[in-house]
Amino acid sequence: MPEAPDAPADHGLVVVDVETTGLGHVASPPRKDGVVQVGLAWRSVGEILSAQWTCNPGSDYLVANRADEALRIHHLSMARVQAAPSSVEVATLLKHTVLPRLRHPTHGLTLLAYNVMFDRGFLERHPWSLGTLAWGECLMVEAARRMGGGERWLRLVDACERAKIALPPEQAHTAAGDARAAYLLMEQMRYLGDPQ
Repeated sequence: MPEAPDAPADHGLVVVDVETTGLGHVASPPRKDGVVQVGLAWRSVGEILSAQWTCNPGSDYLVANRADEALRIHHLSMARVQAAPSSVEVATLLKHTVLPRLRHPTHGLTLLAYNVMFDRGFLERHPWSLGTLAWGECLMVEAARRMGGGERWLRLVDACERAKIALPPEQAHTAAGDARAAYLLMEQMRYLGDPQ
């Protein structure tokens, strides 16, 4: 499993993204879904970095083809997910090794997400239990406010297209690719300042 470098994240800002077996708590009706991939993006000494971990959420989330469509979208095979470390192992690595290394000595650590309601909803549950960390604003809400033209929800791919941020097709719908795209979008929105 990849680990984060020892250098802390610039300004303590880390964007997180999860890929899951389904829409879980935001599905209608809600259903039991698990994380199959978690990705991070951050800057360290000015360089943008990213990492991702594929994990096996357990057989309950993978039975009866219930995750097949989600795995196809995320470019993951069932064999790859089943062979991956467990969610417990990846969550332990994230909480006790990766995120402490990214914590900035003066700014601490703030997790951001493009759709914070979705990602945080998964990452606050066991085994991730990241609810105690500082969470920043929802980048999707900010993107919709700045460039949505009245849209309440703005897909990451659409926001990046409007911001002229190129997304390599092979990275779309991967946790690290989406986290990186959201980080670049956040930087662009902060650089431009508030819309008039």
